[in-house]
Amino acid sequence: MSDEIEEIKDEEKEKIADQDDEKQRRDGGSWAVGLVLVALGVLFLLSNFLPDFNLTNWWAIFILIPALFSLNRAWQSYRRHGRLTRSGRSSLIGGLLILTVALIFLLDLNWGVIWPVFIILAGVGILLQVASR
Repeated sequence: MSDEIEEIKDEEKEKIADQDDEKQRRDGGSWAVGLVLVALGVLFLLSNFLPDFNLTNWWAIFILIPALFSLNRAWQSYRRHGRLTRSGRSSLIGGLLILTVALIFLLDLNWGVIWPVFIILAGVGILLQVASR
């Protein structure tokens, strides 16, 4: 009888945790989209007021959307577990890689100069994996 009660309690706790996770996913998406829209507006405003500010690759801001979602997923995983889990590390490194690509396009940087950043990020990912063992 007490085992059945414990099972019911565990099931209810899982349902509540699932509802909290779903709410965090919805809320996380809202701030990411809002942040991208604010950044896009600021860049367009700067291009209107600063004649030397040439915004030719404004479309690269839309590459930031998946980067922000991925970074948010890593942050939520860290907050939930108190450490970076395997999925949190994957989300962090993936988000940083996408963020790097977006910044290269947005700032019109030279790929030939920036490519070592990708090696650095891969090394950071390996170090985070080794540190978590």
